[in-house]
Amino acid sequence: ISISQKNGITIASYGGQTPVAHVPDGPLKEALSSIHPRLEKTQGTPISKGQLISKWLIQKGVVVVVITTSSKVFRVKGFLDTENVPYLTEQEIRSIEEAGSKL
Repeated sequence: ISISQKNGITIASYGGQTPVAHVPDGPLKEALSSIHPRLEKTQGTPISKGQLISKWLIQKGVVVVVITTSSKVFRVKGFLDTENVPYLTEQEIRSIEEAGSKL
């Protein structure tokens, strides 16, 4: 991501939540589980692991492409509410990146 940004290339994420959806017990599980409670407490409302990953992508400067086939209103609202999820700390970002590098 950083090399692309240095060269003025915008990264777009399609399927950025795949690690959470398809590998729920994978290396990201511990990192996300340790970050998740702080974000929910700070926001005061529940957030999904997908929102957490989307927030990480946004903070990395990635354009998040959300295409859903869901007919569930709460899921669509969740995608739209990602911008209201509290910002991740630098340590939390590093934790996600370190765990994600093991996928």
